[in-house]
Amino acid sequence: MKTYMLFAPAFLEWPLEIAREMERRFPGAQTGGLATGHRQVAERVAAARDVKIAPFAYLDDLEREWLATPAAPGEIARYEALFGTHKLRRLIIADRQVGRGYVSGGTLAETELMRLARDPENIERYVAGILRHFLKTLGEFRPDVVFCYAVAGAQAFALSMVCEHLGIPFGRFNHTRIGKHMIIDDSPVDHLGPVRECFEAALAKSGLLEARMPAARQHIEAFRQNAASPDYLAVHKRRVARQQSLGHLVKTALAAAKTSAKIRLGRMELPLRKPTPLRQVAFTLESARRARRIARRGLFTKPGARPERPFAFYPLHVDPEAATMVLSHMLTDQLAVIEALSKSLPLGMRLLVKEHLPMLGQRPEGFYERLARIPGVVLASPQDSGTDLVREAALTATITGTAGWEAMLLRKPTLLFGAPPYAMVGDGFVHCTDLSSLPAAVDAALKLAPASEERLALYIAAVLEVSFPSGTDIIWEKVTEDTVRENPEFLEAVTSRLLAMAGRDRAQAAGAKAAG
Repeated sequence: MKTYMLFAPAFLEWPLEIAREMERRFPGAQTGGLATGHRQVAERVAAARDVKIAPFAYLDDLEREWLATPAAPGEIARYEALFGTHKLRRLIIADRQVGRGYVSGGTLAETELMRLARDPENIERYVAGILRHFLKTLGEFRPDVVFCYAVAGAQAFALSMVCEHLGIPFGRFNHTRIGKHMIIDDSPVDHLGPVRECFEAALAKSGLLEARMPAARQHIEAFRQNAASPDYLAVHKRRVARQQSLGHLVKTALAAAKTSAKIRLGRMELPLRKPTPLRQVAFTLESARRARRIARRGLFTKPGARPERPFAFYPLHVDPEAATMVLSHMLTDQLAVIEALSKSLPLGMRLLVKEHLPMLGQRPEGFYERLARIPGVVLASPQDSGTDLVREAALTATITGTAGWEAMLLRKPTLLFGAPPYAMVGDGFVHCTDLSSLPAAVDAALKLAPASEERLALYIAAVLEVSFPSGTDIIWEKVTEDTVRENPEFLEAVTSRLLAMAGRDRAQAAGAKAAG
C-alpha cells in the first residue's frame, strides 16, 4: 500500500498518524509527501517516530528551484497539450500568491513569492516546475491514493491534475454543509463524488436510501424551524475573530520580534510564501485600523434594518478563498458579479449585500464605498444573521455559498453563479454562468417553483449514507498528538475511506478472511 499526502501546519499530526495506521494494516506500506509552511513542518515529519515518509520534499525548497529554472524549450506547450491551457490557467488562479492579481476583493501581506509572480516569466517557470515535479514524483512512486486536507493552492491543485492524468485516486476533506458531516471527496472542485454517486443511484432505484430518509426529512424540518449555520462556519468565525483581538495583536508583535531576531542571526529562514515578520505586523495593525475606520463611516445599515421594498440578498464570499479561486475561477471579482446582479433586478427591488463580520478590515480601501455607489445596493449590517436574510429575501444569489443551500431548504428563490455540490439536487434554483444572460436568469428564478421535497431529502440521505460526523475543531483547531489519540473513530473513518478509494479495502477483507 502506497499513500502520498500533503503536510501543512494546520494538518500535520493527522497525516502522520494515517501513515502509521497504513503500516499497521499493511506491513511494509509506504507513505510519501510534501510539506508546506515553515521548515519546522518538514523537520517534524522527518523526525516522526515509528514512520518514515519517503519520497518527501519541502515546498519552499522546490519553489526556489522552480523559479530559478527556466522552462525547457517546448515544455509549457507540452503541458498545455497534456492538460489543456484552461487547466494551466486554473492552476495559477487557484493559488492566492502566484495568482495574487486575481484577488480583487481581499488584502494580503506581501510575500517574496507574490513579488516574483509579477513577472510572467516566473509564472511560467513555476507552472513548469510544479508539473515537472509531480509528474516525476508520482510517476515513479505510483501511490495507490493521494490525499490532501484541502485544495486551496497550486500544490494541491497540481496534485489533482497529475493524479487525473496518471489515473491515481485523489482524495480530500470536504464539508457537506449538513451539520458536522464530512466526506473524503474525490474532486478538487467540490463535486462530492461519493454523494453524487449515491444520490444518482437512489434516483434510479426507489427505496435504496429508505433507512436514511427519516433523518433527512427531520434535518429539513429542524432547519426550517431553527436554522443553524454549519459547524465549520462557526469555527472559522471564531478563529478570525480571535486573530483580530488585541491579545492576538500583542502576541503577533512579540512573535514577530522573536522571529526577526532568529532570521538576522541565521537561525531561521523565511519561506517565499511568508511575509517578513515586520510586514505581517504592519499588515495586521493596518487591517485592525481599517476595520475601525469602516465602522465609523456609517456605510452599513443598523442591525435588523431592512429595505422597505422587496430585496435580493447576496452574501459576500471571503477573499481570498477557494470558493471563488478554485471552485469558480472565472468569478473572482465579486464587484463585477454584484454590479451585474444590480443591473438585472426588477426596478423596485433592492440588492442587500452582507459582509462577514471577521472580514471587516480585510478588503481593499474603498471596496465598500464602491459597492454603496452601485444604484440599488444596500450594505447590510455585518452583525445580521445571513440565514435571517435568506428567509426574508425575495431572491438569494450566491456564487457557491451556503446561503444558496439554505434558500433551497427554505423554499426560497435561488440563483447560483457557480456550481456548488448541492446543485446536484437538480431543481429549485437557476444556474447562471454567463453574466450577460443574468436578467433572464433573475426573472426565471423569481418564478421558479421550490425544489422537490423528495429530492432535497434524498440528497441529504445520500450525504448521511457516505459521510462521517467530525467536529471541525479536531481538524482545523490546534491539533496535537493527544487530539489524535483521543479520536480513534476519526482515524478509522478517514483511513477506511482512503483504502476504499485505493481498492485496498477489498484486498484487506480478503486477507482477513483467508487468515481466519
